[in-house]
Amino acid sequence: MKGFILPTRKIYRSGQINGLWSYLRDGSQQKKHHSAYPERGLATISPAYSKRHHRQMKEEARDLYLSVLQASSTKREAKAYLQRFKPPTSDVKSSSPSSAVASTVPKTHQDEAFPPIVPNELVPGSLQKTQNREFIRSLLRKSRPQAFEQFSEDCFAPEISDQGLHIALVKLRGPQLLDDTELVAIGRTLKKLVRLGLGSIVVLDLNKDGKPGAPEEFDRSLRDLYITQLERVVSAIEDAGTQARGVEGSLSIDHNGDSHVLLPSLILAPTSRGAIPVIPALAHDHKQVLKPTSPDSILVALCHLLTDLQHSPTANWVLELESSKDIMTIDRLIILDPLGGIPSFERASGAHVFLNLEQEYNGILSELRSSKNSLNRTHASTLRSLRACLKLLPPTTSAVITTPQAAMTHEGPQESRNPLIHNLLTDKPVFSPSLPITPQTPRVLTTLVKHGVPVSMLPPSEWENGQTLSSHPKIDLKRLIELIEDSFGKKLEVAHYLNRIEKNIAGVIIAGDYDGGAIITWEEGDNGRKVPYLDKFAVARKAQGTGGVADVVFKAMLNMFSKELIWRSRRNNPVNKWYFERAKGTYKLPDGKWTVFWTTDGLADGDGDSRFEEYVKICESIEPSLLE
Repeated sequence: MKGFILPTRKIYRSGQINGLWSYLRDGSQQKKHHSAYPERGLATISPAYSKRHHRQMKEEARDLYLSVLQASSTKREAKAYLQRFKPPTSDVKSSSPSSAVASTVPKTHQDEAFPPIVPNELVPGSLQKTQNREFIRSLLRKSRPQAFEQFSEDCFAPEISDQGLHIALVKLRGPQLLDDTELVAIGRTLKKLVRLGLGSIVVLDLNKDGKPGAPEEFDRSLRDLYITQLERVVSAIEDAGTQARGVEGSLSIDHNGDSHVLLPSLILAPTSRGAIPVIPALAHDHKQVLKPTSPDSILVALCHLLTDLQHSPTANWVLELESSKDIMTIDRLIILDPLGGIPSFERASGAHVFLNLEQEYNGILSELRSSKNSLNRTHASTLRSLRACLKLLPPTTSAVITTPQAAMTHEGPQESRNPLIHNLLTDKPVFSPSLPITPQTPRVLTTLVKHGVPVSMLPPSEWENGQTLSSHPKIDLKRLIELIEDSFGKKLEVAHYLNRIEKNIAGVIIAGDYDGGAIITWEEGDNGRKVPYLDKFAVARKAQGTGGVADVVFKAMLNMFSKELIWRSRRNNPVNKWYFERAKGTYKLPDGKWTVFWTTDGLADGDGDSRFEEYVKICESIEPSLLE
């Protein structure tokens, strides 16, 4: 049985659990492993084998290189990725095994355009991280040399690595519906994630009918199906070039049907060595009878396990890790479901691009429950489990729901951007959720989910009784001013500003703990008509480019003023490209200082000309409030 861990009870009765940790931790034991499998041992690589491996590694490096380019990450995104996922620089000089591997490759090969990928072995976690770090740095240096040169060495500071190993929990639904070629293609993507610093733990979900939870009946044939699919997935991942281990019997199930990790070492041992554990949705009940359990419940149990790992570093099974640096954190939840992402009723035949659970969870869950489509039960179950998981994890954790087909990496040039690679490098959805929805908007089946930030919306009705920014009980004026000044990098002339807008507030939006916000005012148009004007749109510098705060605020603002909204921006504002993508019309004022934007439909039709002149007059009349 390829890459398979023995059943729990057999290991438990023979007292080998602690021995398993010692075996993986002991370098001399690893040498024995290599001698038992000489074709995989580093010390016995022949010149012909080395040459063949180098050719394969070069092709894999080129494939990953193209994936990084397709992700199109900005300098800010690349820096954030490097700071979070890079291994320690302190390990580079001390890791002699890597130099031993490099010596098996001819020097002429080492100097070629694409860095070689070291043959994937069950190596110590520190060495695996060192190899990945060097690969990532050389890859990004070649893909974006000008941006890379601007990074200081602080971007690669050793202390960042104290976060330990980064893990993605992956749920693969319906592996029996995929052929071996498709499973290997998914394995290639998991290998890319490993090379980019993100390991995986895979949970198998065999519910092909779309119903959430575990099958109601369970017999020997169904158990055989679970094991057969487990072996197929393990073999596919290993055929893709990454070590995998089937893990059966590590889970238990209580009277309520909730899963628990009974023997965490069976899952964490291979993970700490760079292998990918593959777990079937099977668990032992209180009578030690193996039964199916909900795959969603397993995800929650694994989140509890790795959260407890952070909070209880003195547990016996934690102390057996190589070092405290090998403590694992969950950075991604990945759902590979034939149904794709959470369906959006405003995007025809498509999925939500991004979900901010703090703001949107109840509304979307209500939509799914009220739908007559039976498949939405599965989407609702997925949404509930992701919310339960994200509540346990740090706010930087995100979840990606997509189809198995979208997550595949086939041999040769890729026709489309892989959503998993793109999200790892940018921590963003495949495209912005605040972009206007038009007939040309691409249909997507991938949803990015974050626990997100709460959004406080104060619509026009909140200001009808004479409330002002200074007097409204839900507004902290001091923090709002600090947010504006931090976002713009300029001082606000507070007295002048408040004097102009206090009696004209149309709406205020605050995201999170003053991470972002917008102030909309009523400006007088023709014949006394009130026109909503976006006076200030601010995102704290710590939240810029990450977390989707700008999209959340902008989308909330358009929901509040769906028919009409105008604003202006200085011609040299670096955010203008972002504004151009979201506005339905723009105009550069003759003074050369400002660009006017609007979201009004049909401005060029009928009475559009009068509204255009109205917008121009309003934007020309407003005095700046930020001190130069």
